[in-house]
Amino acid sequence: YQRRVHGENFPRLSKLSTVSQQSDNPRTMKVESQRTYKIVDEPDADFDDSQKRKAFRYGDELIPFAAEDVDNAKVQASKGIQLLAFCPASQIPRYHYISDVDVFVHAPGSDGDARALTALAHALQELDHVMIVRMVKRDKSAPVIGVMWPVIKSEAVTLMYCNLPFCQDIRQFKFNPLDLKPNLVPTKEQHDAADALVASLDLCAATFDADGDPVEAVRPRHTFHPCIQRFYENARERALNPSSALLPLDPVLAESLRPPAAMLQRNEAVINRFTELFPLVQATGPEVKAKRRYWKEAMDAGAKLVGEDDGPSAKRSRPEPTNGVREVGTQHPVEDFREMCERRDIDLVTTAMHQMCEVIVKLVDTSVRENFYPKALSCLAALREIAVKEEDGDIYNKFLVRLRTLYKGTGGHGKFWDRVASHPNNALTLISEDEGNDGVSAEDAANFFGQTLVPSVSQPVPMEVDETDDLLAMAD
Repeated sequence: YQRRVHGENFPRLSKLSTVSQQSDNPRTMKVESQRTYKIVDEPDADFDDSQKRKAFRYGDELIPFAAEDVDNAKVQASKGIQLLAFCPASQIPRYHYISDVDVFVHAPGSDGDARALTALAHALQELDHVMIVRMVKRDKSAPVIGVMWPVIKSEAVTLMYCNLPFCQDIRQFKFNPLDLKPNLVPTKEQHDAADALVASLDLCAATFDADGDPVEAVRPRHTFHPCIQRFYENARERALNPSSALLPLDPVLAESLRPPAAMLQRNEAVINRFTELFPLVQATGPEVKAKRRYWKEAMDAGAKLVGEDDGPSAKRSRPEPTNGVREVGTQHPVEDFREMCERRDIDLVTTAMHQMCEVIVKLVDTSVRENFYPKALSCLAALREIAVKEEDGDIYNKFLVRLRTLYKGTGGHGKFWDRVASHPNNALTLISEDEGNDGVSAEDAANFFGQTLVPSVSQPVPMEVDETDDLLAMAD
């Protein structure tokens, strides 16, 4: 096999020794580095490179491993390729191809290998299947999982190969739903305009040949890499003329960086329609209010205290550092949360709000027979109160959407969401714009639970229990 497609990088630049260049008889201008190792406690003593050990972090500890142990821990295999399974090509998304592409061909001069490879490629193409294989490119190297698919042309029949990710290589990114703010949800007309724009910018038929037939634009075989090409042009000019300035951009390269003019002219109506439905206007953010200033920040900035003298002997009094609450616990979460938000020596409001969100989820997940639901509801009410007070409704609104995703309609703790949605006067709904800058519209806040306002009724006050009582309740 051989490399079929790979990314082109800039050539590696070597360091130049100006001292050697200016000498009378410069043999080489290569810079050689010499590295020495020292101990922190004994900076004057050197130690040999063989005394080093690799260490891997495990928690707060560093666990040393000898070089032999590191080599033995690696999965080493012999060079080769092994078929694992066949599967439909639709089950392998294109974005799972995570490496350069290699091409496999039969051994030259072997008719039997050629017939076998051709039969396999035609069978894969007819069934629209691909092969999942285990690849070891070099002896004593780690194996990788890859996919192979057929490419059949008149001049050759080949199999292409690309690496596939393991489960640890796949990242699942979660984003907030658009329905949190209905004004961000695109209309059907906007959907159609976006689809038409994407379809009109297809490069497979962007230009036409001399006969008027559509041809592919920006073909890799006929397109220069603009960065690499410009680098070599300037490197050649500098080699011939060391004092030359950077060359202007070549018109051929400049043209390759622009969309084809014929394609833009042909799809002008589609582009104008998209621009009309998605107008670009300058965003005007909410009015910036004065940030709350803490005593410590004021003192660090040199603010003058009431009654402070202006003389040189005047002393500024600084608040003594306090050892207050820095974490919201599960025993008294509301008290811890309020104490963190009321501190003036340090700003812990945002930290406290995020910690309270996790405490609420923990209380609900560990609750048995709804024992912790009252405490979780009181935490949610306190979180909303502080979010309104601090004008930081975005944290609360996103967390409420998260709670709806976790518990609405589920069998485990679905009743907790029912309690949240049926809270008197809709008091736990989203924070609206009338309450804070980061809120949603009043209509969206009122209709978030999909129900009318519940009249206020008296409810028993939930009893505060400590961690021991919580655990006993869970054990019953």
